[in-house]
This record gives sequence, C-alpha cells and structure tokens, in this order.
Amino acid sequence: MVTTAMGADVSPERAAGLPVDNEPRSARERLGEWFAAISILLAVVGMAISSPPLVGPDEGAHQATASYLTVNVWPPESETREYVSGMLVYGDCALGFNPTQDASCVPGRDSVVPVKERILNYPPPYYWVVGLGQKFAPGADSWMDVGGRLASLLLNLAGLSLLAVLLRRHVRSWGTYLLAISTPMAAFLWAVVNPNGWEITAGLIFAYVFAQAWWRDSRDDSGSRVWVWSALVALAAVAFALSRHDALVWLSLLVVAIIAMGRGAASRVGRLALLVAAGVGVIAGLLWQITHAAQHTDNNPDRVAEPQWIDYLHWLGQIDEVLPDRLRQMVGVLGWLDTPAPQWLVLLLLLSWGAVLGFLFARTRIPVAALGVGFFGIVLVPGLLEVLRWNDWPYWYQGRITLSFAIPFLFLLLLRFGDRGRRAVIALSSVNALALAAMLWLNLSRYSFGIADYLPERWSDPAVGGVAFWSGVLCIVLILGLNAMRVIWLADERRMWLRQQRELEA
Repeated sequence: MVTTAMGADVSPERAAGLPVDNEPRSARERLGEWFAAISILLAVVGMAISSPPLVGPDEGAHQATASYLTVNVWPPESETREYVSGMLVYGDCALGFNPTQDASCVPGRDSVVPVKERILNYPPPYYWVVGLGQKFAPGADSWMDVGGRLASLLLNLAGLSLLAVLLRRHVRSWGTYLLAISTPMAAFLWAVVNPNGWEITAGLIFAYVFAQAWWRDSRDDSGSRVWVWSALVALAAVAFALSRHDALVWLSLLVVAIIAMGRGAASRVGRLALLVAAGVGVIAGLLWQITHAAQHTDNNPDRVAEPQWIDYLHWLGQIDEVLPDRLRQMVGVLGWLDTPAPQWLVLLLLLSWGAVLGFLFARTRIPVAALGVGFFGIVLVPGLLEVLRWNDWPYWYQGRITLSFAIPFLFLLLLRFGDRGRRAVIALSSVNALALAAMLWLNLSRYSFGIADYLPERWSDPAVGGVAFWSGVLCIVLILGLNAMRVIWLADERRMWLRQQRELEA
C-alpha cells in the first residue's frame, strides 16, 4: 500500500494512476475510449489532406534537410544553404501569410526544379525517416515532398499508436487522455514535415515510460526487471533528446516533474538506475549541442552592441507582453503561421483545463511542487530561452516549441491524478474534440476558399480539389459525431450516478 498526501492508503496501481481491478468497464466506456482515439486520427489525417505542399512552419527547409541527408547522411555542423532537387517553387503564388489567398495558385508538379534552400543542423534521426519517404515517392523528385510528408505522418502515427497500446494495457481512460492533450497545433505538426511533431510524440513516449517505471510497485524490482525498465527509459530518452536541439531542456524538466508528482514505490536502487538511464538521453543531447550547436541568426536591426543586465530586463518585459500570443500559438496558428485559432476557442480550452486541474487539485491534492514545475516549464523557461536570443532576433520564439513540454506534462498530470476525476476529463476531451474540428474546418476553408475574419471568402469550387475538400469535411463530421455520442453517454452516466446517490440517501 502507498500513503497519499491526503493520508489515505491506496494501492500502488491507484497511486500510479492505473485502473483498479474492482472497477468494471462497460461496453460504452470501452467504445468511448476508441472513439476518442479515432478522433485524434481523423484530425491528423484531415490536417494532412487539407494542407497543400510545404505549408507547415519552415517545411521547405525541413524537406530540403531530409533530402540533403539522403546523400550526405549527416547534417552540417552549422546551418547552411545548398541546392536541393525536387523542390516546388511557389514563385508568384502569394499563399504564405495571406489567409485570403486560396490554394488555386499552388504550382503544378512540372515546376519542380533544384532550389537553394536552408539545410538545418538538427539531429538526424527524424530526417532519415523523412528522407526515406522522399526516396520511395513515385515519380522521383517530382513527388519528393509528398513522400516526405507521408513518412513523417506515418512515423508520428506509429509513435502515437505505440503509446495508445501501452496506455490501453494499464490506463482506464487511455483514449480520453490522449484526446484531451492533442491540441490542434499538435495535430497539424503531426500531419506536416516538422520535427516539432516528432518531438511531441517522442516526449509523450518518454514521459509515459519513465513515469511508469518510476511509479511502479517495488515488488516488481527483480534484477532483470530493473535492467529492462532502465533500457526502455534510456532508449526513449535518447529518441526524445535527438528529436530537436531544445528537447534536452524539456527532457530534464519532465524528469523533475515526474519526481515531483510522487516518489512512487520503486526501490532506491531501481530509482537510481532510472535516473542514470534518463541521463543517457541528457548526455546524447549535450553531445549533439557540442558538435552541432543551435545557431543564433542575427536578424535584429536594432542590435545592442554590449547589452547590460538592464537590457535583458527590458527584453524580458517585452516577452511578458506577448505571453498571451504564445499560449494562443500552442492551441493553434496553422499554415505558415498565418491561420490563428479564434480567441473564443483559446479561452474555452484554457478555462476547461483550469477547471479540470482545479477539480483534480481539490480531489487529489496534486503536489504544489509539480504545479510549480509546470509553471516554470510553460511560462518561465520559454521566456528565458527567448531573452537569450532577443538581441539577435526579437520575437523569434513560437508557442509550438513549448508544446514539447506542455503536452507531456499535462499528460502526466492526467496519468497520475486523472482517474479521480474521470468524468471531468471526458468533458475536457470533448471540448478539445470541438477545438480540433473547428481548426480543421478553418484550415480546410483557408486553402479551399481563402478566409477573412475566420469566414470563407466564398462557398464553392474548393481550390484543394473536390476529393480533398469532402474528405476533410467527412473527417470533421465524424469527429463531431463520435464525440457527440461520448457526451450523450457521459450525461447518461451522470444521471445514473445521481439516481444512485439519491437512492443511497433515501
């Protein structure tokens, strides 16, 4: 047995957020979890269908880097520019940063030519997968970007599927938890070529593996099991650390968050072995930073030659002013960062998360230290990272970068404490399903018709093509339909619970 902060003795399974054997699961509940997981799949596929080539953040550079690695295997030590075959040239198509322009001007495949593009010095594993997809694309270089995007999509879906399989074995609300944390921006990054998407996926897998190992029952601490858990943690840590340069920061914060959420019941030797295993990922990330340091591009016309401490305080004050915009970017600013989520949607999600976290804090006494780590990682660390580069490039930071910590951290909170507020978390996941459907429609409308003030410029002749448009609409309808069923079942369950309470009181 484990003693909680409330003084109650609970089983190790309950302490780790795992389902308790005497909690039966109805057919509706099991089906509802599948509906939640399918909703994520529909959102990701819908984003992929509705997004024209190279419209992800810096997708051209990421595709070019993957193509470069298919020849050179290893990225350059610092960012450079090289000619890459098979790149679409948009030319006079003013699609980027112009939401009123639909995708009708996107060039055809006959415009594919060698282009001098940025080659990034990011860790290579993700780009090896994307490059493999480029090479297997039909039509040689003409369809390179499609093959790369498909490879990235399959990589992320494979990672999420692995996480779902692991969750389903131990966690009652596995689909609900995944849906609750899958913001529209995450779904978009999973659908296009961008290492941020894989970084989020790898971060979720690492968070789950390390948390399950840290919180497990010490009775499972035989010598062989300790080594198996340590190997799994080390593998997940290395995969996470080598997803992007900044993953090293988020990995370290997630380890601290897991420790702060509860010591768990693992033995002292087992915990030490797990920390050493996580340290393998930290070492891998540090080695990459040493050999391929993150580049500081100078893009500031008002650069201060010798900044003093007062300059850094001034920059930090400016960063605080744009914090609401950073939160909005975590919900969703799609395309070439030109299709932001409506403010009402951002506010709805923030209020929903605040209500659920407040409810769980009251019911389970979430450690204040754990919430402090979350605030530090979501609010303070991004500000500190941005201020370090402010003199080179003001306003360079984007909220999507923080998702690699924010999504795994919120996932950990649900994994550890969500079982005590299951119906509240289901309601939260339904709100997020609404957000996914709304942003999928916004993305589809933006490239089909062009949008102004979130409304389509017209309602006919979709520029993405009839098949892509109606496939995207079908994804939206299915998301709304599946989650309407979940809401109805949740309301029925609530009514049954209230009836049982009245009968007990009578």
